[in-house]
Amino acid sequence: MTKRHPDEVILARWNVDPARLREFAAEIRARYANSPFPPRDLLKVCDKHARDGLEVVCRDDAVFVGTWVLAFLYNGVSAIRAQERWLEFEMEGGMYNIEVPIARNGKAEAERIAATYTEMAAEQGRRALAERQAPTLNNRLLNIAEAHWIWVMLGFFFVVIPAVVLVISLLSGDQR
Repeated sequence: MTKRHPDEVILARWNVDPARLREFAAEIRARYANSPFPPRDLLKVCDKHARDGLEVVCRDDAVFVGTWVLAFLYNGVSAIRAQERWLEFEMEGGMYNIEVPIARNGKAEAERIAATYTEMAAEQGRRALAERQAPTLNNRLLNIAEAHWIWVMLGFFFVVIPAVVLVISLLSGDQR
């Protein structure tokens, strides 16, 4: 799991005051009242810090809400929107949303961080596409395997596996 460390790149940080945190938790509970998958762990952290407030840290690879973490490496974030009271992360192509509280009068900061995360995702997508389209042997083999996957599977089962069995039997000296 993603952990805090001294050399982390912090893009934004804000403190959610206790009243705002309680409002956020109440709205999220009402929003997910009929849902089978409410954000229980996030709500536990909000309840734990309801008396003294909560720090939210937006890092380049994760968002920390107190001790709760939304790591981008392990979760498929498809969109980020800044709402009036929270930063909304759309997960797995819209299958579910995760809301992160923002500070009072912090919508401008939330919009900035949403734009930053969107730009970072677009740049990461451009780099991945450029790497995949690079003229390397690995990419050429992937293109062949993707275009002719049935021949690759048949070759594996009817050529590669019998050849391995034949080599093992020849090396073991058991030729009955």
